Amino acid sequence: AVNLTATASGGTQPYVSFIWDFGDGSTGSGNSVTHVYAAYGTYSVTVTVKDSVRITATSSPHSVAVATRLQVSSVHAVPNPSEAGYSISLSATTSGGVSPVSCNWNFGDGSPPASGCFITHVYANAANDTVTVTATDNLGVTATNSTTITVSPKLTVAATTTTPNPVVGQSLTFTATTNNGVGVAMCSWSFGDGAMSTGCTTTHAYATPGTFTAKVTATDTLTVTATASVTVNIVSTLGESLNANPITTESTVSISFNAAAAGGTAPYTSYSWTFGDGTTATTTAATTSHTYNSTGAFNVTVTVADSAGKTASSSVSVTVNARLTVTAVATPNPVEVSVAVGFTAPTTGGLGTATCKWTFGDSGTANTCSASHTYSSAGTFTAIVTATDALGVTATNNTTITVSPKLTVTVTTSTSNPVVGQSLTLTATPSGGVGTATCTWNFGDTTTGSGCLTTHTYTTSGTFTATVTATDILTVDATTSVTFNVGSALAVIL
Repeated sequence: AVNLTATASGGTQPYVSFIWDFGDGSTGSGNSVTHVYAAYGTYSVTVTVKDSVRITATSSPHSVAVATRLQVSSVHAVPNPSEAGYSISLSATTSGGVSPVSCNWNFGDGSPPASGCFITHVYANAANDTVTVTATDNLGVTATNSTTITVSPKLTVAATTTTPNPVVGQSLTFTATTNNGVGVAMCSWSFGDGAMSTGCTTTHAYATPGTFTAKVTATDTLTVTATASVTVNIVSTLGESLNANPITTESTVSISFNAAAAGGTAPYTSYSWTFGDGTTATTTAATTSHTYNSTGAFNVTVTVADSAGKTASSSVSVTVNARLTVTAVATPNPVEVSVAVGFTAPTTGGLGTATCKWTFGDSGTANTCSASHTYSSAGTFTAIVTATDALGVTATNNTTITVSPKLTVTVTTSTSNPVVGQSLTLTATPSGGVGTATCTWNFGDTTTGSGCLTTHTYTTSGTFTATVTATDILTVDATTSVTFNVGSALAVIL
C-alpha cells in the first residue's frame, strides 16, 4: 500500500474535500489516503482540493514507482543428492521487491536457522529434508520458496577375499562392497607388498610368503572416501614351472625341457613327463629332452612329486615345424660362357630366415640365398646350395648347369669377286650359344637383310663390307663381316 497526504494552503477554510486521481484509473478522497496498486509501473498521482466557497485547486503530478512484488524464483542446493557430513551450498534467487533483500533459512533438520542469500549447511543425518528460504525486502514484504534435499548415509566400504589358504603365486580375488554415499563408488587397493590396483573387484598374487594387509579406499562421486582392510596370510607351497628350449623347433630336432620346482618338502622325488605326441617319461632329474617326428603344436606337462607325496604340475606349448628343405634354382639354364646365371634357393619348413652358401662347381662361391654367377668356360657344372636356419639345421640341394661356348658366327659366299647385277649368296654359320640363332645383315650399300642364308645383288661397283649379326635365344650377339670388290658387269661393243 502507498500512503498519500495532501497539504492545502490559502483559500477559505475549512477545506471541504480532497479528491485523488491515482493514475491507474481509480480515485479516492480524503486529506490522507492509502492506495494499493494492482500492477507494477510508474504512476502520475494528483489531488484536487475544494474550500468553503467551492473554489478548487489541483496539485502538480506526483510520480509513484511501483515495483513487482518480491518473490523467490528458485532455490539451489549443490550437490543434491548429498550425503551426511558433506557441506552443501545453498543459494536463493529473488526478483521484484525493493532492495535490499535479506534471506532467512530453515534447513528442515531441526538445526538453528541461518541468514544470507548464499550459505552452506552440513546435514548430520540421512533424510529427505525440505529447506525453506524466506526473503524480506526493504518494505518488509516477504516471499518464500523451498526445495527437497536428499541426504544419503555416509559412504562405507567392506573388504573381503574368498580364497582359503592362499599360497605364493596364487591369484587372489579381492572384493570391496560399498554402501550409501552418492553415485557409483570407485575403488583403489594397496596390497601391503608395494603393489597397487583399481576396481572394486580385483585380483593379486603375492610373490613372497608372509602376512599382508590389503587396504581399499572407496571414493564416491562427491569425492567422499571410506576405507577398509583385510589381512591375508600367504604360505609357501609346492609349485612347478616348465621351460622349453627351443619353444619352436622342427621335426627330428631335439627340444630340452627344464622343470623348476619350489616350495613343498625337498628333495623332489620324481618328474613325470607327457610330451603331447603319445609318449611319456619319468625322471629323477628336473631336465629331459625329446625329439618330435611329426609337425604341429604339442602341450607338454610335467608333474613333480615332493618328499611329502604332494604334487604340482606345469605345462608349456611347443610348436614343431616341418624340417628345413631347400631347392636350387638356376636361370637361365642352359647358358653360355660370359652370361650371368641367377641362382635362388627357396626354402620351406625350418625356423626363422635361412642363410645360404653356394658352390658353383668352378671354384666360385656365394653367401646369399639369391646370387649371380658367370661361368668363364664351357662345360657341365654342379651348383650346390646349403641353407641353414635359426636352429642351425642345414639342408642341401644342387642343380646341374650346362654352359655352352660363347656364340660365334662365320660367313661364306658363293663368289668372292661379284660383279654389278650378279646375285650373291651369303651363308652365316653360328656356333656355340644357346638355342637356334637368328641372323641380320648390313650389306654395306645402305641395304639390309635377314636370315642366316640370304642373297644380295649389288647395283654399283666398288668395295663393300657385308656384316652379319647372329643372336641366340639368350639375346647374346656375335658379328663377323666379309668385304667384296664388286666389278663392273661384262659389256661388249660391236
